[in-house]
Amino acid sequence: MPARTLPAVPVTPSQDRSECEKTTRDAIDAIDFEMHKAYTKDEGRRYLAQLLELTQQLRACKQL
Repeated sequence: MPARTLPAVPVTPSQDRSECEKTTRDAIDAIDFEMHKAYTKDEGRRYLAQLLELTQQLRACKQL
């Protein structure tokens, strides 16, 4: 079974608030989509860690 690739997590938020929010929400949606498929415990942990990071990034977007 081939290894799954996780959706890319934006590294640096954009300086434009709306663009930052859209990019971050798109990444969250991509992970949410992947989580509706079957995945291993390790993949689940990585998805949750990415979602936490993206949620924090989304909060940071609101400060722009």
